[in-house]
Amino acid sequence: MRYFLLTAGAFVLMPAAAFASFSDISSDHHNYDAVNYVQEQGIVSGYSDGTFRPNQFINRAEFAKIVVGANFTPKALETCDPNFMVPFTDTPKTAWYIPYLCVAAQSKIIGGYPNGTFQPDSKINFAESAKILAILTYFRNGDQTAEVPAADPNDPWYARYIRILDQHKAIPISITRFDPFITRGEMAEMVYRLKAKVTNKPSPTYDDLMGVAKPVAKTAVRQYINEQLGVSLNIPLAWPEPVVQMENVYSQGGEATDSPLWRIELGPKTPCKSGECQEYNWHIDGFKVKDEQQLLSKLQGNSIVKVLGSTIQHNQTHIVYVEGGMCGNKDAFILGPSSAVRLAWDCGGDSTDAEQKAIFNTIEGSLQLSTVARYKNAQWGYRIDYPSDWLVKENTTFVELDDGTKGTLIHAAGSDTPALFIAVAATCPKVMPAKGETQFALGILGMTFTGTTWSDGAAGTIYEGAKYVQMTSASPCVYIQTVMSFPGPGAFDNPKQVAAAQAADKAKLTKQFEATISSFQFTDK
Repeated sequence: MRYFLLTAGAFVLMPAAAFASFSDISSDHHNYDAVNYVQEQGIVSGYSDGTFRPNQFINRAEFAKIVVGANFTPKALETCDPNFMVPFTDTPKTAWYIPYLCVAAQSKIIGGYPNGTFQPDSKINFAESAKILAILTYFRNGDQTAEVPAADPNDPWYARYIRILDQHKAIPISITRFDPFITRGEMAEMVYRLKAKVTNKPSPTYDDLMGVAKPVAKTAVRQYINEQLGVSLNIPLAWPEPVVQMENVYSQGGEATDSPLWRIELGPKTPCKSGECQEYNWHIDGFKVKDEQQLLSKLQGNSIVKVLGSTIQHNQTHIVYVEGGMCGNKDAFILGPSSAVRLAWDCGGDSTDAEQKAIFNTIEGSLQLSTVARYKNAQWGYRIDYPSDWLVKENTTFVELDDGTKGTLIHAAGSDTPALFIAVAATCPKVMPAKGETQFALGILGMTFTGTTWSDGAAGTIYEGAKYVQMTSASPCVYIQTVMSFPGPGAFDNPKQVAAAQAADKAKLTKQFEATISSFQFTDK
């Protein structure tokens, strides 16, 4: 459970009670967030030795307990009568799992085998678990009479259920077929994605599991994830690791579609046409603007641009177009909830290479933007999640610190504010409250801090925020500061309208800061 102290528009994380982490689930484990969720929700606990055992298979009785416990109230368990509601021949009414199986059978979530058995000790495979979870999605939506879509007579029995998980992006990346037994980690992942409505994580589709031909024929692919940029996509397995460029990215003039904040270079380097250099034929540029109309206007106003189509995928708008020129480029704008990227294939506009076209389709079709990015600090061993359209600047000083302390600045793109500054050092910086600042002591991150809130009270742009500095000389020392800025009313502005706009902006920024600071945690270096 995490608690927040809100003072003068600023706040700080106070972990008064924290759940223990498992010794066999590190912060970079692909089921880390899911396991934390099911533990915090009281759905699944670990073993007495402090492990979770994510790779251990789960049986049918255990799975029934987990999904029923996650979706039904204790009262439902207490009032279900096993004498009437458990029609299985191999389930003793004194078994530990009977209350859960009773509710599952009564709700028609779980069925038995044709011979009248439930086989509680048998391992459960992915297709069987998908049926149970798919049916539960309707219960969780408040409609307990609805049934899943009718089966297609040409499909196997499990197809309609797995398609529901496909639609909810709830299939773990470790699932590659319909029949393998599921593990505790995969169970946690599916429950987490469905119950918490997490749709921004990679997930294979039903067609993937069916073995439908991939866009890149005869070419194996692998997933590339950049947590700090909030981007994931599939690239050919033979390609080298992408190269990220965060500074000095090519700019034509400052417009949103011309000035990328960062660039990911893709594919093998190829000789330039002059033979004097090497370059990448593929790259992805990131932008701070998500306005579809602005991006479309840039395309529509260009006589050498031909828009090929616009589709909605993964809650994103994908606009594919060809831009003429010396050799023609084939590009795609992907517009996500809070950011946008451009996939560029240099000299791809008039390409007749079927394999290269398939690679473009693979990248474009798999490219997903997250609303949240993740920064990991290797030196001090901590991580923090932040809005994906914000930027990170490492090893920098902050204007509010006078002693030159260096840390990490996370700020809105195109501006130094709003901003969150984090410094972790062997000793604490000496920061004294300024005149008029409110000072208080509090607990944060398991240490004792002194906190101050401040505002410059200027007539023009108003700056305000909070500072939190560790009081003791413990190592490592943590310093956190938040800063917000709001334009003050001008001579011709309506003060009430300006105040209302400031309040709305402050509420939005406070929520973003709250989510960001709440994700801060020390991890293994």
